[in-house]
Amino acid sequence: MADEHVLAVNGHKFKFGIRDIIQIGVTVIAALGIYFSMVAKTNKNADDITNAAIERGKMWAEIGRMNDYGTRHSHEVDASQQMSIDAVTKQIGDLSHDVHDLIPKVDKMDANLLWLMGKQFEKK
Repeated sequence: MADEHVLAVNGHKFKFGIRDIIQIGVTVIAALGIYFSMVAKTNKNADDITNAAIERGKMWAEIGRMNDYGTRHSHEVDASQQMSIDAVTKQIGDLSHDVHDLIPKVDKMDANLLWLMGKQFEKK
């Protein structure tokens, strides 16, 4: 085994060859690859978190603007809107009253119609 070398550490002798050197090189390269891959993922996650925080800040600024100008003002009612609301409310109340007054008449018409239908069937 001419390509094997001997390394002595604290009295212990270690034999190694070209195969061992290649294995150590591959292991070091793999470890570096894993390290840099993890660093890249960590940096990407950090960038994503930073971008999300920026977008969240923009969103809350827009929500605040909408609350200041949109929502608050949408609950304010001017005089013409209030008059329209009152008129529609009165119309609904009048319709409800009219329907309530018609219910007994409709029931009576239904009873009379059923009685007539019964008489028609008796004739046949």
